[in-house]
This record gives sequence, C-alpha cells and structure tokens, in this order.
Amino acid sequence: MIPRIAGGGRSFKGAYAYFGHDKQQATKNRVEWTHTENMLTDDPDKAWKVMAYTVYEQARLKEASGQKATGRKLQKPVFSYSLAWHPEQNPDKEHMLETARKSVAVLGFTEHEMLIVAHRDEPQRHVHVIVNRVHPITGIAADLTNSKQKLSDFAHAYEVEDGKVYCKQREDNVQKRKEGKETRYADQDIVKAWNQAADGKAFIQALKNKGFHLAQGRKRIVLVDQYGKISNPTRQLPGVKAKDLRAKLGDLNLRALFDAASLSDQIQNKARRKYDERQKAAVKESPPSTPAVQAKEHAERLLPSPEAQNRLQNRHIQERAKHFEHYQTLLENEQERLHEHYKIKERQAAIKSLTDKTANPSWWHKIRGKARADLLELRDMKRSYRTAEGRISEQMGFWEKERERTASVLAQRHANEKAWLFEKATEMQPMRSIPNPAKVKARDLEHDK
Repeated sequence: MIPRIAGGGRSFKGAYAYFGHDKQQATKNRVEWTHTENMLTDDPDKAWKVMAYTVYEQARLKEASGQKATGRKLQKPVFSYSLAWHPEQNPDKEHMLETARKSVAVLGFTEHEMLIVAHRDEPQRHVHVIVNRVHPITGIAADLTNSKQKLSDFAHAYEVEDGKVYCKQREDNVQKRKEGKETRYADQDIVKAWNQAADGKAFIQALKNKGFHLAQGRKRIVLVDQYGKISNPTRQLPGVKAKDLRAKLGDLNLRALFDAASLSDQIQNKARRKYDERQKAAVKESPPSTPAVQAKEHAERLLPSPEAQNRLQNRHIQERAKHFEHYQTLLENEQERLHEHYKIKERQAAIKSLTDKTANPSWWHKIRGKARADLLELRDMKRSYRTAEGRISEQMGFWEKERERTASVLAQRHANEKAWLFEKATEMQPMRSIPNPAKVKARDLEHDK
C-alpha cells in the first residue's frame, strides 16, 4: 500500500471538482463509488458544501463549544490523501472503506467530516480521502504534525498484517528509524541502475529493464514509471545532485527524449484500455440475467442517458457552487464593511482599556469622582457597542434570508429541470407495436363461440 498526501488546499469545491470528476472534464466515469462520514448527507455534491459551511461557521462553533477564539485564521482547511493498493491486490469496496477509516483513525480525524472517493482509472485500486480539518462541533482545526510518518507506519503495519510486504524500502526505513538513523525514500531499482551504469545509455537501458523511462520534464530530466507516475530521479538517489545526473547523461541527446507528460498519458491510457477489456470480459463471463435483473435493466432503459444526466448534474453543481460562493463573498464583504463603519475594533479596544482602568481605581480617582465618571462612560460605551452589534446582526440577517430564499428558488428550478429531463426521456421511448386488427377480430370471434 502506498499512501500519498496531497498539498493542503483552501477550496472544498476545487478538491471535489478534481477528485469527484474525470481529469479536466465534467464527466465522472473514473469515479467508482463515494462515501461520506460524519455528515447528514450521502450526496457528494452536497458534502463539499457542508464542509465549506462548517469552515465558514468555525468562529461560531468555537463560541458555542466554549473554545477560545484566539489564534490565526485557518488558511488551508482541506486535507486530502490517497491510499493505493498494489496492482496484484483486488480489495472490494467494504475492505477499501474499512482501511480508509482505520487510516483516518490513525491521523486522529475520526470525528471530522470527510468524503471518500474511489477511482477506477488506474491499474491499482485506490481511494482518495478528503477531510475537513475543522471539527464540526468544537471548531478546532486538526493538527497535521507527522501525518506523513503516521500514514507510512500505518501502510507498513497493513502490509505486515496482510502477509506480504510490497514496499521493501519502507520496511528498511522502519528498521532504520528504530535504530535512530535518518531515513529517506529511495527506489532500490533506480539506485541499482545508477550504480551499475557507467554512462547514460547504460543507465537508460537498466531503467527500462525495471519498467522506468527517462523523459524530458518541464524544467528537468525526470523518470516515468510503469504506472505513468513522474518523479525527480535525484530524489531517488541519495547523495546524487543534478550536476552528477547531467554528467552521467553527457553521452545522450537529451532533446530526443520523450516528453514526460505525453509519455505518462500514453502509459495511463494503455492501462485504462486493459482495465476496460478486463471489465468487458468479466461481463461476458457473467451468468445470464434473471427476470428480476431483466426488469431492473428495462427500468434503467427508461431513464435518460448517463451523458444527459451528467451534463445536467454538472451544470447544477456549477450553479449551486456559484450561488454559494457569491453569497459567501457578499456576506464576508458586508460584515467587514459594517465592522469598519461602526468601528467595532476601536470600540472593543476602548471598552477593554476602560474596563481595565475601572477594575481597580486609585483612591485619588475615587475622591475626585473620576472613578464613577469612568464607570458611567464604560456603561455608555457598552450600550453603544450593543446597539452597533444589533444593527450589524440585523443587516447580516437580511442577507442570510436572501441567500436562503435564492437557494430555495434555485433548488426548485433544478428539481423542475430534472423532472422535465426524465419526462422527456420517457416520451422518447419507442411506442409498443399496434396489434393487427384482423388478428384481434378473429380472436374475439373465437372467444364468442
């Protein structure tokens, strides 16, 4: 098993747009199944919005749960990673889901909102886990310290328990860490190819024998493995720098190397074709359908085409996302404008300063009546502050209601469009054949006799 952590993100919409759809496409053919945790919805199109709204309400969650509102604002609430099995392994959905849950528990995210997406576009079975760092009850952001190490240890324990260790390098690193030594991942096949090759041609040939290809990347020479993954060769070679790599490849015409992105796409497309062929072969070998299965297939034929449903669904997703982002930006800007207009920060600072001043007044201030004057001024300040907060809350409440109203209108329109699509698909089904009138008359005469 190979765990891989993606870069932290700001947008749940962007994460779902990538993991929940085909690459740079609006279709969802590569998505095998999805699953949500700690949310009141199983719909992935709604799940990312739930997580985004939780982040939006983080301050209120902290206040409601009695947490301190101190600390910097969370910039990257999206945490995502993948778990990939070896191509020889073929875990089912239940096993993949249970393994993903265990990995989440290792990271300490069991109570957090998450969306799990399984893909089928690669030779190896794999899932992507999208986690909301903001706790849905306390509002506290999860700590990501040593997440990579935790997942690595989890993957190693998984392979040991499964009975076969596929990643030998990770096992060696685990032993080195136990001995207190520093570790760095290095593919032993690449290391051996480097050590045994005297020049660039020998290095390329040794890499090909192990399933790797040397290719031209955007900025440097890179490696493309048998699954289409692109990596920097110097990161796999301890102690080897870029200048050492260029020196060994001095006998090669580097401009003649394949483009890394194109080569990666070719390898992945070939893997997808093989996967599709295996799927078709499995369908051909499946037993004949029963009457119940035939009835289900007939019902599915009455539905709109998957392409039409996907187009409509993707347009609805985009419109809901646009609506959400529009009002979220509007609310943030309006709140900031009102706070500046009513000088909320200045009022808070003045109240705090006067509160500290009146907490323990000197006897001289008491005699002169200054302490009483300060208390009256503090009371007026607090009254004025509450009035300003009330006006801000009233204005923000108006925009909240407006967001709910427009969201309801949008949802109703989407429901009408979906109903229209299904109705149109039903109308376009071929009509049943009309009975022959002569046969009907003969049957009726026979019945009368």
